[in-house]
Amino acid sequence: MGGEAPVYYPGFRTYRYASAGDTISTVTVHVYQLKIRSSRKLSVPVDADGYIPRIRFTRRNNQLAVMTLNRNQNEFKLFFVNPKSGVAKLILTDQSDTYVCPDFDEIQFSTNYFTYLSEKDGYRHLYLYNANGGLRKKLTAGKWDVTKFLGCDTIKGLFYYQAAVESPMKRSVWQVDLNGKTRRISTVDGVCDGVFNRNYTLFVQTASTIKTPKITTLCNVSGQALRTISDNKALKTRLSEISYADKTFFTVPATDGQILNGWMLKPANFDASKKYPVIQLQYSGPDAQEVLDRFNFDWEYYLAEKGFVVVSVDGRGTGGRGADFRRLTYGKLGQLESQDQIAVANYLKKQAYIDGSRMGIWGWSFGGFITLMSMTNPDSPFKAGVAVAPVTDYRYYDAMYTERYMKTPAENKEGYDAGSPLLRASQLKGRLLLVHGLADDNVRANQSLDFDEALIRAGIRFDSQFYPISNHSILGETYRRHLYNTKVEFFLKNL
Repeated sequence: MGGEAPVYYPGFRTYRYASAGDTISTVTVHVYQLKIRSSRKLSVPVDADGYIPRIRFTRRNNQLAVMTLNRNQNEFKLFFVNPKSGVAKLILTDQSDTYVCPDFDEIQFSTNYFTYLSEKDGYRHLYLYNANGGLRKKLTAGKWDVTKFLGCDTIKGLFYYQAAVESPMKRSVWQVDLNGKTRRISTVDGVCDGVFNRNYTLFVQTASTIKTPKITTLCNVSGQALRTISDNKALKTRLSEISYADKTFFTVPATDGQILNGWMLKPANFDASKKYPVIQLQYSGPDAQEVLDRFNFDWEYYLAEKGFVVVSVDGRGTGGRGADFRRLTYGKLGQLESQDQIAVANYLKKQAYIDGSRMGIWGWSFGGFITLMSMTNPDSPFKAGVAVAPVTDYRYYDAMYTERYMKTPAENKEGYDAGSPLLRASQLKGRLLLVHGLADDNVRANQSLDFDEALIRAGIRFDSQFYPISNHSILGETYRRHLYNTKVEFFLKNL
């Protein structure tokens, strides 16, 4: 290991979070006075088991913005605090029956107002508040989500944001003024983003589609392209020299009839008269999206070259479709998401070109969790699956993340039990490859080790691959090459 002397005894390691339901750190706010080198606690009202996720300077003298959340994260508060007097004034409260998930870093302050993204009308929209916390204007409206706040020109009163206006699978850049008048300023299709200069006269636009690599352009705020910074010409040339099929979008109904968005990648030499095995790629986590109209050339193309049809479908709970769709999974993580992946497999099995006896699924982290939830379902159609760094029971996982969506185990035992692959490991159907980095401080490796033990006790044969010094991402060319070769070989052997 890099020439270091071997260590013959286990060492000690501390972890960066409490597990769901455990005692969490008590947080307080202090101000340090440089001249007299002393610290003083500020009187910010926060629950003993609450959070202070952000502290920010505003544009006013002697004013700090301190943000708090209760433990269940269904009540957000913004305080303005005077660091000299220690006095805290409540400015904004946002509450929900499920959870409040504000974009803390996108709350921006000017001298007379501040911005806030809220889902209180069912979609994530941009609100403008005056300096005393009074609602001045709801700046955006519609049955679509603002996906990113890009900044405000305080002189002209113009606000810039990215939104999924056209489709949950697309992103465009917009401008809105103080009267609520909106204007789209990105002029290309697909997924667009923007980074503005300090006086909001120019922005760097990045854009791609599912078939077109990213183009980076310098534009003025009218959307006019002034200069191409990068056109990815070398990549486009290289891609033109190889044979591969394009991803295509399709839809599939969920178990409750809701339409889910997906993409499909077929082998380059696809023959509709033949039957192909399928690998379903998914992450499925809250507010996440795999199915977007943006370019991504990953290992799915290699799988297609090896003769697989590769599919990705965003199930219920994923992003870009409003708060109601996003929060369907509240209190029951893993249940609806795995049902949706099974529904996708059953839909695909009906297609003439699919071999319904050779269905595969894989995912990493939350996606690994859904792989295990799907394969331990009595109705699982999967012959093989790969779970990398999976959560196997959310009682093990980070209190702040888990309790946002599940409450504590004491409050929601039924939800934790129903969403625990560990408790139903004996029901595993199909061949599993279980992968974990043993130095993972995110999804700790004991989750996979305990699942490993449960499968052994149930007499179930499976494959495993552990990486002794790798973290959650299993980084490094050597490790990634080993990991992906292992996964490809597993699918080739078992599908």
